[in-house]
Amino acid sequence: MSKFEPRSADHVLDLVKRYPLACLVSMGAEGSQTSMVPLLALTGPSGTIDGFLGHLPLSSPHVSRLKSDPQALVLFQGPDAYISPHLVSKPHWGPTWNFTLAGFDVAVSFHVEETDHALRALTAHMERDHEHPWTVEQMGARYRELAAHVIAFRAEIKGQNIRFKHGQDETPAVFDEIIAGLNTHPLAEWMVRTVRGRD
Repeated sequence: MSKFEPRSADHVLDLVKRYPLACLVSMGAEGSQTSMVPLLALTGPSGTIDGFLGHLPLSSPHVSRLKSDPQALVLFQGPDAYISPHLVSKPHWGPTWNFTLAGFDVAVSFHVEETDHALRALTAHMERDHEHPWTVEQMGARYRELAAHVIAFRAEIKGQNIRFKHGQDETPAVFDEIIAGLNTHPLAEWMVRTVRGRD
């Protein structure tokens, strides 16, 4: 196991929940195709991620590409930051970059009958922290008009490559200096949580 692999599946699930906009990439004879899509995690009985639920515009060339070849890569990126030697008092320490990245090899299947559910579920997820969450009903008839132009898909996970480079290779003293230097940067919270185990 790499020292940069997350120690808890909960950290990966939290990454997807807090940073749902993913990069969906597929390859083919015509080259690569890339789409930025918000995705919702689909979890199994153990709470680990089994797949993702999303949607694409029917007009997107990615739809026909994925229908002919469903294999794709999904990338989620969380907080990252350049770590300057100015933050560290250790002599000869070199700069680095800490980051939060989860990559999944997936097989995509389209489900037009799930489009309404996918749109409502995503809206509910994104509006969850609002005192008065917005709902699709507020669009009136226009919701159905727009929903007719998208299609839901599921992405089943076939493999994964997850790297949380959060200072696991630093001494405790250097780690503390980096955290202090990052101050309120979101990466600091993730580093402390995933390395020190403090939520």
